[in-house]
Amino acid sequence: MKARRDMKKLTEIVGKKDAETLFQIYANPSGPPIQKSELFKKPGENLTNEEGERFKRLRIWRETIMSIRRMSHQMMPSNKMIAELSQKNPKTLDELRKMNLFSEWKVIHYGPSILAALENVPYESNIKGLIPINKKFE
Repeated sequence: MKARRDMKKLTEIVGKKDAETLFQIYANPSGPPIQKSELFKKPGENLTNEEGERFKRLRIWRETIMSIRRMSHQMMPSNKMIAELSQKNPKTLDELRKMNLFSEWKVIHYGPSILAALENVPYESNIKGLIPINKKFE
């Protein structure tokens, strides 16, 4: 696009109205350069050392739960959620609940082990009763 400044090609890609607007912006840039967005940072990238340690422990916790329950990662907290937990470091189930990251079922069943992992204390006794998920399609 830069070398040819091809309005026809841009119109094919985004439509006439948007192409005209984008072409004008491209031809006459204004304002400061766009900085790297926060969207492109990896979860956990900007954590302090202490938060980073909690992040690592929660990732291990997640792998443990996935192994015990034989479930996929889509059903577990994402790295972004784990990073938020690491930063906010909830101390009680109520604090965990107020973060609105988990359903009530997950707060009740996973909450105690999450809090233990955050505090770096053994959580195995909190996850003994978890039942493996039966897969429908095997």
